[in-house]
Amino acid sequence: MHRAVKLLLASLIFTILYAGSTSVTRADPVVITLTSPTQTLVGGSTGTFSGSLTNVSAAPVTLSGALITLNITGQFQGTLVVLNFADPFLSLVSPLAGGPTTLAPGASTGVIPLFTVQLSPFFVGPDPVTASGLFIVSQGDVFIPANQLGSASWSVTVLPNPNPVPEPMTVLLLGAGLAGMAVKKFGKR
Repeated sequence: MHRAVKLLLASLIFTILYAGSTSVTRADPVVITLTSPTQTLVGGSTGTFSGSLTNVSAAPVTLSGALITLNITGQFQGTLVVLNFADPFLSLVSPLAGGPTTLAPGASTGVIPLFTVQLSPFFVGPDPVTASGLFIVSQGDVFIPANQLGSASWSVTVLPNPNPVPEPMTVLLLGAGLAGMAVKKFGKR
């Protein structure tokens, strides 16, 4: 009985240590610091997320890939969000713009525009919605966890556009209706 208790305790300790070691996430070698990670914008506007990328590892890292993830909660009309990398960030990672950039240990990019969020002018509410996600930099263009250098969370609360731009089909239907009324009224003379 005494031996069974020892084996049980040993296996329990092993299980706890194993679970603890697998739940510890790998420390990212690049820290992304967004200057305004949470923004509030009106439908039809564009917001820019700026920040810095700092190499906190003991080895150089090469910035050669990036990804922006998107989650949307709430109801919306039309296409709500278009995400684009900002030109200063693209110049760091794109071979066509001078990249990829290698950051030495302790080096930072300084604060630069990283990506933009363009919101549809058709969002008229009535309630705000939230767009959120991760901004991820990687080494290589295959987005697997082993290539991830760092990530940062971002979110945008989208307020209804007080002056929404009418959709083209709405304008066309309105014009056809007005033309039909004009023909009916003035066509009998």
